Amino acid sequence: MGYLNNDKVTWDSFDSEGFFHTGDSGYLEKADGNLILSGRIKELIITSGGENVAPEPIEMAVKDLCPIVSNCVVVGERQRYLSALLTLRVATNETTGLPTKNLSPDVVLFLVTKLNSTSKTVQEAC
Repeated sequence: MGYLNNDKVTWDSFDSEGFFHTGDSGYLEKADGNLILSGRIKELIITSGGENVAPEPIEMAVKDLCPIVSNCVVVGERQRYLSALLTLRVATNETTGLPTKNLSPDVVLFLVTKLNSTSKTVQEAC
């Protein structure tokens, strides 16, 4: 959808063919057409203030400190601040190996013991 309240930055992110450039590298899975992000084109984020930030140490620290997080991605290229996208660890379908909407058992235990939450699915946790 673009950058909130910032049409100029949104449109500057598109090339002449209409592709949105995120700074990530990836590929399309042939079997189901899913886009798989496999890394970043460059491993430094440069904020609007000119500060160079290596996102990987932040991402790894978040995952180490918060055992319910399966993935963490730090973004903020040419922005005033950094943001992080987090995903919770979920159970996988034993037959297909695909993720389900159910939280993994250790995440459910963490939510019960640390946050007094009865959430068992990603939707409930949100």
